[in-house]
Amino acid sequence: MIYQAGSLLALFESACNPRGVFVREWGKKGMEPSTETNPTTLTTYKYLSAAGALRNLREGSVYLAHRDQLNDTLEARFDLVDSEAFLDVALKTVNEVARMRRERRWSLRATSTQEFAEVTRKEDENFRSFCENIGICSLAQRPDHQAMWAYYSDWGRGVCFELEWTHELMEMHQLWLHPVHYTNAPRILNRAEDWRAEFLQLPVRYPEKSLEELLDYILEKDFRRRYGIRSAARSVSIKHTDWQHEQELRLLGPHSRVALPVLRATLRRVHYLQLSEEVAEVFRYLFQNYPKMDVVWHKFEHGQLSDGQLSNSQIMELKAVPL
Repeated sequence: MIYQAGSLLALFESACNPRGVFVREWGKKGMEPSTETNPTTLTTYKYLSAAGALRNLREGSVYLAHRDQLNDTLEARFDLVDSEAFLDVALKTVNEVARMRRERRWSLRATSTQEFAEVTRKEDENFRSFCENIGICSLAQRPDHQAMWAYYSDWGRGVCFELEWTHELMEMHQLWLHPVHYTNAPRILNRAEDWRAEFLQLPVRYPEKSLEELLDYILEKDFRRRYGIRSAARSVSIKHTDWQHEQELRLLGPHSRVALPVLRATLRRVHYLQLSEEVAEVFRYLFQNYPKMDVVWHKFEHGQLSDGQLSNSQIMELKAVPL
């Protein structure tokens, strides 16, 4: 998993304990974890120079960078709200579900705020430390983005990898795909919003369960995993609106500066614009070591990109021509 709540869990443990933060007067019941899974496959695109593509092919890897290795100096930098703001959202969420269910409202114990403030301070430190070391691989949503070819593929002289991610592979390497959110607002985050988003899914997923049972479920590993992933992924996937035209997707992992050995399992096609000597070298290596790979050629026509498919045999003939 990308991130699992640590000491912050004290809040939710208290929520299921009569001595804790939330006031309630009845017993609790168990709840089975969800068996819901992610979609089967996800397709992304990685624009690269010819040299970068050749290096990745030789290593068979996809690189997860540290935030300081990316081109935005504000990567993964944010502030967090105080504990009162967190508890305010959490309590309103619980009572929103209570109102929909016509169940009894919940309130906070007067002695809980100061105790939770200390819990939150420690948890925020752990959370920041974790986010600072998350591995980030910047990906695109399509292979025909003219600006991306210019920025990251050597002005069209490189290539674009088409990568397909399976749920099993993502689980094996503890990876998560997340779209970048673009905003010019201050990056002040309330992680209770992530908790709220996950909690509000529970009444839909388990309509037969009472609010009491839903609050028991937030201690389950499945819920804490979902909440932790959502919170960490959102925190490191915020960029200014100046970058909005890139429409970036992010592949996230728990560690940065890591070369993941997943390229053979994920690479499906290689897209290109110009058959330069450097791209021809990429193709020579590709078809010697990735023999079942497809290649797609794109060309500009009056400002639009059209594409045509080249077969493996045509590429092999092309490799034999001296350059």
